Amino acid sequence: MMKRKVKVDMSELETALNWGSSEWSYYLDLETGKVIGIDDETSRMLGELIEEIYDEQDNQITSLEELLQQRNDIPDWQKEILL
Repeated sequence: MMKRKVKVDMSELETALNWGSSEWSYYLDLETGKVIGIDDETSRMLGELIEEIYDEQDNQITSLEELLQQRNDIPDWQKEILL
């Protein structure tokens, strides 16, 4: 495994750790170093979409981006958040 450095805004990380709640989850994007906050509703929706990505009948995996393009019931602003 290759180690690499990622620049992280420590004040964002500190805020996420101090202000986390049962309604929000925070994640550290290991590629960008950004702290990402996700509310419970979005987290649940993302979990449901991930289950849809794998089509058991065809043994085929669809990307999240492709799946969201197919879904007309999700507004564009919410698709951006889910990605």
